[in-house]
Amino acid sequence: MLAAAGPAQAQFAAPRLAPDVWRSGGAQAAVPGSSSSLDETVLCGVYGLGDPAATTFRVLNTTSYAAFAAVPVGLAAYAAASDEPYRPAVRAALSEAATAGVVLVAKNVVRRPRPYATLAGIEARTGGTSPDASMPSGHAALAFAAATSLALSHPRPAIVVPAYAWASGVALARVWHGVHYPSDIAVGALVGTGVAYGVHRLLPDKAASGRGVSASVSLGAVRLRF
Repeated sequence: MLAAAGPAQAQFAAPRLAPDVWRSGGAQAAVPGSSSSLDETVLCGVYGLGDPAATTFRVLNTTSYAAFAAVPVGLAAYAAASDEPYRPAVRAALSEAATAGVVLVAKNVVRRPRPYATLAGIEARTGGTSPDASMPSGHAALAFAAATSLALSHPRPAIVVPAYAWASGVALARVWHGVHYPSDIAVGALVGTGVAYGVHRLLPDKAASGRGVSASVSLGAVRLRF
């Protein structure tokens, strides 16, 4: 009985092992070894995680686009309900839009293949493959753009900590799904954070900087402050 259980256990544990990438006629395979890069080692470690991480990553990945939209929409709803300026919502929307543009350009410049396309033993767990490149991760970039914009507009621990925890989870979920290398999500996180910070520098809160442009628009009984 013990002898029969051994191979099954080894097969289950294989994805957790660091890959030794070999090339023969352009092929690459992830097999146990010592010459793998740190990127591939971390990829296999995250890819091999089971529950509860696996379920968490599936949920984060499935709900990511809805969450991206919810940040500016939620900030706008908060502004409407509290008579606060709409500037945080505008900054969040601009941060995500600009980040998406930067990611699109970067993907077409770098043209890095997805992990599932280059490493044997890594499959796309998203239900399908993607035609675009791997570097940088768009999900990681958008998540960190949203989290950074939210954190800069409302710099309170109760908001900042959950925001960045969520963004980190979304980024890691892309590695677990086999569609990104860890370096893809790291670069994506830097892109999203940098773009959001830049947008906030361009559109600061008037009270905080003295340089902000204040404006209001009246639409019948509704008054919007920016």
